[in-house]
Amino acid sequence: MKVERSVQAVAVVFIVLALGMIYLGSQVNSLQARVEKLEWMVIRVSVTIDNGSGSRTEVVYLTRGATALEALNRVAAVGTKLYSFGVFVTSIDGIANVPENHMYWMFYTWNAKENKWGAIPVGVGKYELSDGENFKASYERVVW
Repeated sequence: MKVERSVQAVAVVFIVLALGMIYLGSQVNSLQARVEKLEWMVIRVSVTIDNGSGSRTEVVYLTRGATALEALNRVAAVGTKLYSFGVFVTSIDGIANVPENHMYWMFYTWNAKENKWGAIPVGVGKYELSDGENFKASYERVVW
């Protein structure tokens, strides 16, 4: 009689453990699906800041649809001015545009096909970055 009770107790414990493992397995699968959805929403971007006397590159993680300005704000102190056409960057890390010397911050993205930097086609506040993209802010003399 006592042996039967202990066998029953062990059987109940095993059943509870099995149900717990099944539950945990379903929760892990659900969490994995949620993580995959979140991974799709996150992009990895390399941001290079070249101030004319040196450069640094940092990797940032942003939500899909993030702009170049958002990436810049993650890695540097960015001064801006808002105009009707959008945001104009006036300084990065304390280095300001100097119009009388034609010194401005210019913005580029790496073109792997052509193996060179190319100017972004819109302003930094409107340029949406892509996963794996290399973006650069460069302080340079510009003659228009």
